[in-house]
Amino acid sequence: MSCVTKVHGPSFSFEKLGTRYSKRAAAAKLVWMADFTDDGALTLTASNAGEIHSVISTISVATEGMDPSLQKLAQCVLAGGMREWVFQDERLEKAARISVEVETESGKLHEEIVPKGE
Repeated sequence: MSCVTKVHGPSFSFEKLGTRYSKRAAAAKLVWMADFTDDGALTLTASNAGEIHSVISTISVATEGMDPSLQKLAQCVLAGGMREWVFQDERLEKAARISVEVETESGKLHEEIVPKGE
């Protein structure tokens, strides 16, 4: 038996097939990048290459041997969109590798990022 749910609005149409029959579920796909500003601050950018938005509630960044620098927030990265955060933490200046922990509505993510400027 197939379960089909359709929701129509003035500017969109969404159709979701039951899990048993669906080939793939819509999901957010966050792609992370890091770079440094001229004054040494870390700029962390999330681009969403997925089909739905992602709500980020917590971001923590660290380099080897340091306690994480934490931002608690509730910000949305829309499908096809991007969002940027700036961390002013001298311990992160010119780090060769950044460890990023993110909590979203879908769960926790861990990324290891090499900043562009390195």
